[in-house]
Amino acid sequence: MRIMNTDTNIDTGCMPFEEYIRVKELAFAYVPIQKICSYFEPMESLVNGTVFPSLYKPYK
Repeated sequence: MRIMNTDTNIDTGCMPFEEYIRVKELAFAYVPIQKICSYFEPMESLVNGTVFPSLYKPYK
C-alpha cells in the first residue's frame, strides 16, 4: 500500500504505522547433528570463547 502526500501530491512510498503487516517466514535454519569428539577445559574455554575446538577461530 503506497501513500500519497495530499499536500504536495508526492508518492512517499511509506506505510502508516497503524497498518497491519502480515508476518512472513523469513528464514529456516538447518543445523546438522554433530558428534562432540573433544572439548576445551573450563578455564581454556573462557579464554577461547568456546568449549568446542572446532569452533575456535582466533583473529590474526
